[in-house]
Amino acid sequence: MPVEEFSERVRACQARLYRVAVSILRSHADAEDAVSEALLKAWKHAPELRSDAYFETWLTRIVINECRTLLRRGRARASCELKDVYAAEEPPDVGLRMLIDALPEKYRLPLVMRCALDMSYDEIARALRIPRGAVKWRVEQGKKRVRREAER
Repeated sequence: MPVEEFSERVRACQARLYRVAVSILRSHADAEDAVSEALLKAWKHAPELRSDAYFETWLTRIVINECRTLLRRGRARASCELKDVYAAEEPPDVGLRMLIDALPEKYRLPLVMRCALDMSYDEIARALRIPRGAVKWRVEQGKKRVRREAER
């Protein structure tokens, strides 16, 4: 893949990658680090991509892996600076955002990917490497948990 094409495709999905990283790491600085590292790894391994149609999903998976590596190694900063996380898809109120952010990652990440980033169930399933049915179930469970907490 030529440099120009890679750069163009990255620019098209960079905001989405950043929001995925922030939803996992809960820190803007860590998200920027994770996305930068993921892009370096993606460029290095671009020839291994089997189908250009899955470029964004492949890149999202690399970002998720990089975020989890940062968390596992303890290099992620202990921060909860979630201001402007869902910039383009701002929830109607801050309380809703706080309820979503309080969800365990298992439910939060698919919910954010589906509702805030408008990814399809199939894209999420490929990115998270879980069955499509599990994605749908986690999104619904996340919604139920948010509703239940909102009613309190």
